[in-house]
Amino acid sequence: MRVLDSYGDDYRDSQFTIVLEDDGSQGTDVPTPGNAENEPPEKEGLSPSQRTTATLDPTSPAPGEGPSGRKRRRAPRVGASLTP
Repeated sequence: MRVLDSYGDDYRDSQFTIVLEDDGSQGTDVPTPGNAENEPPEKEGLSPSQRTTATLDPTSPAPGEGPSGRKRRRAPRVGASLTP
């Protein structure tokens, strides 16, 4: 806090801007901008963990089991011989 005190109140005031809005400016059904961008809408009756497990096929292996879909083999280089 010593650094801010050495610059004085003008520096401190310029760093923080607080915008206040009227309570009636947004409807009750309008989500806040942070929730609209960062969080998916919640479905009624399902928590996030239940929602992900409910969408998985019961015959498919659990996450972390089985071959990874991300691993791919590289195509052989053109002109490279496969035998020494």
